Amino acid sequence: MKTNDGNIELAMTLAGQGICRLPEFYIADNLKTGQLEILFEDLPETEMNVYLLYPSRKHLSPKVRCFIDLIEEMLAK
Repeated sequence: MKTNDGNIELAMTLAGQGICRLPEFYIADNLKTGQLEILFEDLPETEMNVYLLYPSRKHLSPKVRCFIDLIEEMLAK
């Protein structure tokens, strides 16, 4: 099965329908409870696209500009 919805991928995996490749932060609770375990620790992480949607760059409030800058900084690490 192929999906672009992490919730569906996780649900199918928890239902025993296969394995998933999701970010650790997304499945952290499932790892802690033992519902999931990491199978392939040596696999390189895949690139993940993130999109921020907002009306226009021309009239951003300082809070929105700060949030965008924070997200860009966090994802650059």
